[in-house]
Amino acid sequence: DDDVLSAAAASVLFLGANPDSGTISAMEIVSLVNSGDRTYVPGPEPMDLLRFGLPLGALGLQLETSLIGADHIQVDRGFALLGNVPPGRHEVMYTYQFPYTGSTAFFERSFRYGAEHLRVLTPVDAMGLTSDSLGNAQVVTVGETQYRLLEATDLSRGTPVSVELLDLPRPGAGASRWDDVRFEYAAPVSLGLLMVLLAGYALWRRIGERQEAPEGGPLPDVPLSAE
Repeated sequence: DDDVLSAAAASVLFLGANPDSGTISAMEIVSLVNSGDRTYVPGPEPMDLLRFGLPLGALGLQLETSLIGADHIQVDRGFALLGNVPPGRHEVMYTYQFPYTGSTAFFERSFRYGAEHLRVLTPVDAMGLTSDSLGNAQVVTVGETQYRLLEATDLSRGTPVSVELLDLPRPGAGASRWDDVRFEYAAPVSLGLLMVLLAGYALWRRIGERQEAPEGGPLPDVPLSAE
């Protein structure tokens, strides 16, 4: 019974758009939690597998996971992990590209395991980012780079999320700074980037909370363990 599985955190990072190939490069990280005291073993039916969604037409999937010995197969609208899930927290990270045709594109996802914390990010100079379901993006700065960030908390299982990507370079319009990216290195490089970003953002928010605390009063209780 996969009711023992949930996502403590889910992050989607749009790296950039390549107008020559007409594709957008993305990375996702899911912190999958088995809250039970026994290992979850997927059943024989397709819906019993550990399933993760991908955009329509996605290609170049590369996967890394802390689940030992887990392989993956393609399934309808995504991929599935073939492996057991022991009690505790496990990371699943994957990169891919998906096609686009104009200056805007929609990214739609149903989060099978929900998410206690969802973050959607992109560098400010890569594309615009907006969502009816997640609200307006805020701009956060890490080092010398600015990122657009959308956030949500306590997404229930199966919650659909739609994001619109704006100001994309039109396919065929010319070279992109993403042309020379070696995507076999995209996963570890992007993971480092995302971890630095989230750590910096958590610190920035904590400092902001401290600055807003009444003089002489207690500091707000900011739960940073999940960050």
